[in-house]
Amino acid sequence: MEQVVQLLDPGTPQVPADGRPEGTGGAVLAGPTGVGKTRLLREVLAVLEGRGRRVHLSVATRSAVEIPYGSLAGLVPDRAPTDHQDSDSWHAAVAARLTEGRDGAAPVVLAVDDAHLLDPGGAALLLHLCVSGAATVLVTVRHGEPAPDAITALWRDGLAHRIDLQPFSPAQTESFIDALLEGPVARRTRQRLAAVSGGNVLFAGELVRGAVESGTMRQVDGVWTWDGALVLAPRLVDAVDQRLGALGSAEREALALVAMGEPLPLGLAERALDPAAVHTLEAAGLVAVAGAAEGAPGLRVSHPLYGELALAGVGTLQERRLRRLLVEDLQAAGGHRSGLDTVRLARWQLALGDPVPVDLLREAAALANRFFDHPLAERLARAALRVEPRSASAGIELAAALNGQNSYAAAEEVLAALEPDVLADGSAQLHQHYLDTRHTSLLLGLGRIEQARDMLRRADAARPAAPGTGIRPTESLVAVYSGAIALSQGHLAETLRLIGPVLGADPDRVPALARLMALEQAGEALIYRAEFDRARRAHAQLRDLADHEPALAARGLANAMLQEVLARASEGAAGAALELSLHLQEQLGSVPDPAVTSLATMVLGACQLRCGLVASAVPTLVEAVHAYGRNDHGGQLSWALALLAQAQALSGDGSAARLSLARAEATQLPQVPARHEVDLVTARALVHWVHGRTTEAIAVARAGMPDFPEMLVHRARLVHLAALLGAPPRSVLPDLEALEALAPGGGGGDGPIHLTVSHVRALAEGDGPALEEVADHFTGLGAHLLAAEAAGHAAVAYRRARLPAAAERAAARSRVLAARCEGARSPALEVAPALAHLTAREAEVTRLAARGLSNAAIAAELTLSVRTVESHLYQVFGKLGVTHRSQLAGLVGTSELESPLP
Repeated sequence: MEQVVQLLDPGTPQVPADGRPEGTGGAVLAGPTGVGKTRLLREVLAVLEGRGRRVHLSVATRSAVEIPYGSLAGLVPDRAPTDHQDSDSWHAAVAARLTEGRDGAAPVVLAVDDAHLLDPGGAALLLHLCVSGAATVLVTVRHGEPAPDAITALWRDGLAHRIDLQPFSPAQTESFIDALLEGPVARRTRQRLAAVSGGNVLFAGELVRGAVESGTMRQVDGVWTWDGALVLAPRLVDAVDQRLGALGSAEREALALVAMGEPLPLGLAERALDPAAVHTLEAAGLVAVAGAAEGAPGLRVSHPLYGELALAGVGTLQERRLRRLLVEDLQAAGGHRSGLDTVRLARWQLALGDPVPVDLLREAAALANRFFDHPLAERLARAALRVEPRSASAGIELAAALNGQNSYAAAEEVLAALEPDVLADGSAQLHQHYLDTRHTSLLLGLGRIEQARDMLRRADAARPAAPGTGIRPTESLVAVYSGAIALSQGHLAETLRLIGPVLGADPDRVPALARLMALEQAGEALIYRAEFDRARRAHAQLRDLADHEPALAARGLANAMLQEVLARASEGAAGAALELSLHLQEQLGSVPDPAVTSLATMVLGACQLRCGLVASAVPTLVEAVHAYGRNDHGGQLSWALALLAQAQALSGDGSAARLSLARAEATQLPQVPARHEVDLVTARALVHWVHGRTTEAIAVARAGMPDFPEMLVHRARLVHLAALLGAPPRSVLPDLEALEALAPGGGGGDGPIHLTVSHVRALAEGDGPALEEVADHFTGLGAHLLAAEAAGHAAVAYRRARLPAAAERAAARSRVLAARCEGARSPALEVAPALAHLTAREAEVTRLAARGLSNAAIAAELTLSVRTVESHLYQVFGKLGVTHRSQLAGLVGTSELESPLP
């Protein structure tokens, strides 16, 4: 805007001999509908009026184009064109009227919105006023719309500066959406809205308003999320229809056919579409040729909303006729069809009621599953089974489609019935697809571990060795699926034993999927064992396999990146993990696989949590929860809820944390995967803590440690958590030292377990300098909340050692580090000097008493007897030197009184 204002009102312009100030000819704002031309024009006029400039605004309309000078009729009320013999004298009279009494003042600013709609006379008058210097012009014109020659002359002849407004960038659109909704918006919701709106701020605004009004966009746990459904609300239709308003019936039908079949093959476009209609659509910027670089050029609608509106205006019979054209063209293509065309052909034939070959239905169902359109895959597979009820391949595709829609029990019912036919079949490819689909339904969907094991044993026994090789084709697949079961239970040594033969075999003699799964399991298991160098070698092999197996490339690369984030986080490098997860989110944001995008979102939230960015973590994890609610896979919904409960607890929102934890426990699998369980335990401990039950919190953390006998990283996290919650450091130090001895190389150096041992040992010894050194290490790793806690511990240690200056320095550092954590709270940050002298139970009784709770209320809260509470307070009074509970608030500090009670 400042650029336009400067063009129109440069301050003190130089006045040449002809009397017209230099640089005041005007400006033309050009752009497509909805980019903000009108808004910018009005903002500029408001600024100029504030500077004392005279302004006049006219709005050109289609209805006024038939009236000579209709849009400018009010410019000079006391003059009329009919009072003059010709247009030249009329133009001169208007110019003279506008310059009367100007006395050197700047000319009037004449603004015309949608100047391309001016009638020829009005356009000529505008040009004359600009050329004569009687007015400074500011007009808007729409891209793709014909304009009178007098208007194009403004920029063609250099009389006015033309400024082409561009659509918003994705980042600008996302910022606009944030401002419009006035609240946290899920990252993926912002990204999808930005993509659909195409940077058009008008469309984005109406999309958001329509989605909110229809309920397709709503607040989930305080965060706005959108289910992706386009709602053509009346205001949005009006906004888009401005772009389509001038189209005739031929152009609208052509646009509908392009939208229905995009990318519409150019050959079909040439055969089926009126050339004049296509030319009009291209000239208006409504369609364009895309895909030429990939060797498959086709005609596409230039904006999704144009296509949606065109299709909304198509009647039933017209739609059938257009679909028939597309079907006949795809049938003529035969074996030269793309995968997308195969799916569309089967879907359209079903919609038209045509008989569809069963082979086409099976192939289309498989492709629809691969494209993650599971509802369509289900319809196609059921249609195939109606034609051929005993088709094993169609039955497996039906089960895969049901798995993709969270209908795991229904999928298992289908697969169990298919088992005899599949195991009797000699196709290795059919066996692989069956095992993969049933592994998903039994283990990942239903958590039925023993049934999954039994199924694998039967599959392994049913396949005889291939003649002369001694190798059973399904052996490697059974091994990796068995490895997945072992890994889910935390049996890391067994996992590595089961997949060892697959990784050691000649790659040409095992299915690529088996090798991919084996590398995924090896990398994850080695991370949990704190063998990070070996894990990274597995990640490198995973990336190499993805490079050489196009069908597995997306999955292999995504999982290699996800495991690298896990490795960084498990090493304690929270900052590096966060940076990598942000990159991962950008890379995978447009991937169609919901399992991958949901996991990437959850991983980002977990990394934000590790860095102490709790305010950022909450909306990210809410988004992950929302995504998994639509497509849960392997109990991930429960995991995301457990992480959300942690973030909410560390934010001080105890009620929300308790609710999220309850939902996590209600949605967990019958046997919680070990990779998830550590976060459930952590969430339970933090929910106890945020409600003032520190003793129970410590007990939960310590009780969870035996659940992970081989997962050194998880056990170290829980021991460290117990210490941070207030467990006596000397009581947990032996557990950590034992873990350090088990870690590779004894866990020495700068490894995560060694750093945890150093923290707890310094706590046990009250070693202020050592605690400050630990804070240095955590700061360098980007774990700012842990760093703030370590610095807070150092302050307490210095106070006990009667070193007030050092204590204040460490406390100040703790405050600075905590300020980076978006208001995060934690047990260590709440340790006041007075409470440092109390036992954990005494401290929690003191906190509750300081909040004003009676002895009976404290007893009910902590599940103690009133007599026990009285005994604890008696001890506290003696240690703190107080005589009445009203004195406790001053000693504890107001920061400790903010935790909400249940």
